Order: sequence, then structure tokens, then C-alpha cells
Amino acid sequence: MKRRLCTVVVETDPPRSLSVEVADSIIRRARGMMGRFSWEGSDGILFVYPWPRVAGIWMAGTHLPLDAVFIDADGQVVKIVYSMIPQSKHSEFSGGRIKWILELPAGVCNRLGLT
Repeated sequence: MKRRLCTVVVETDPPRSLSVEVADSIIRRARGMMGRFSWEGSDGILFVYPWPRVAGIWMAGTHLPLDAVFIDADGQVVKIVYSMIPQSKHSEFSGGRIKWILELPAGVCNRLGLT
């Protein structure tokens, strides 16, 4: 399955543009970063859901630590989980209805000042 990229603008000071892979199907969202050992030329992955929902993620099968940003339908950050541990079976949930999850390499949220 061919990867698709899009640009996400993070409203930090100054704003930053990230080139991220799009995960907008059940298969792409289920796979995420599982089985990968690099970010494969992108800054992260944007999980896109067809409608707002409570969503969760876990790290089973994921080899790289990452930050997860849960974003609502208005584009507002609902929750950030920093430095998720590779291979963990612990689930993290959005804590509210979200439309997107942005996964970035661990530490990027802190470097960007994303809150």
C-alpha cells in the first residue's frame, strides 16, 4: 500500500510545518508504526477518523518511542502523551472525542513547545 503524505501546521511560536503520513483507513490506522524501525522519510503519522470519537492507541509491535497528540474536530489539542514506551501493551485513550491523532518521534512535542 503506497504511503500518502500531507502537511500539518503546528501552531507553535513560530508555527512549524510537518510532513506526515496519512492513516485514514481502518488498515492504515491499525498498522500505524507497528513493525517499523524508522519514520521512513516523514515527520510522523496523522491518524484520521471519519467522525469524532473517543480513541485509544498502544505500542504493541511498535519499535520506536513516540509522542501522541490527540486533537479534536476543531483542531484543538485534547491530550498529549509523551515518550510512549516501545512494545508496551498499556493503552492510552483520548479522554474526549477526537478527530485526529498525530504520532511524532518521542521528544518532538517538547522540542516544538507543543502543549
